[in-house]
Amino acid sequence: MEELGKLIREAEESVFISRRKGRSSGTTFTAVIVCGEDLAFTANVGDSRSCIAVEDPDGGFDAVDLTVDHVAAGNAQERERIEKAGGRISKFGGSHRVMSPTGECALAPTRSVGDIEFGQTVVIADPEVTEVKLTAAHKYIVTASDGLWEFLDRQTVMNQVVNCENVSGAAMDLVKYSQSEWFKTCGGYCDDISLVVCELPFKNWMDMRDTLPNDLAEQGDKKIQTVRRSENQEVIRCHTLTGLQN
Repeated sequence: MEELGKLIREAEESVFISRRKGRSSGTTFTAVIVCGEDLAFTANVGDSRSCIAVEDPDGGFDAVDLTVDHVAAGNAQERERIEKAGGRISKFGGSHRVMSPTGECALAPTRSVGDIEFGQTVVIADPEVTEVKLTAAHKYIVTASDGLWEFLDRQTVMNQVVNCENVSGAAMDLVKYSQSEWFKTCGGYCDDISLVVCELPFKNWMDMRDTLPNDLAEQGDKKIQTVRRSENQEVIRCHTLTGLQN
């Protein structure tokens, strides 16, 4: 996992520092690395988030965070780290944020990749890494950028995933709902909304040949350049978000 941190910092160097582009337009980072069927690692920088669905004995599902948001508003440890590093936190736009040295820019996350004008020892790109022991009770992992979580909590997101016939359809509808809430609340502005849903155990979907149209599956081990939908392939979509109102 030290190598992952090194790769993130190298990306920051090559994209934001050496090219001097986007000096006040960095990015958060979150990833889940599934190792076999009983182990996963999470790595997180900023306020994108990953969570997991845990099935209880009664057949219900609880959503559990796999990552901790690095934000000035709700993370006391991060606020303390920022202040010890010489950074400044002030109330801005109704919430505590990290201020740039000039006071012209404010940042909600306390860690990011590329916001170098805040100082690389203040707003750091170091990922927080956790180890997760997977069991048969773990059914879904959701990893998403902070734009999704602005208007949806982890349990609402996971309820939609587990109650939908098709997780891809659930993911698309969650993104569309979040986008509509951004436009409703902020006019023409919408934050980045990226979402990945992983069904567990991993072996259930490692063999993608079972889900491909016949003409592609027959290619065997040949490299597939494009995937087109066959005429009789049915695409199941969820059109209504469970428990949500537009």
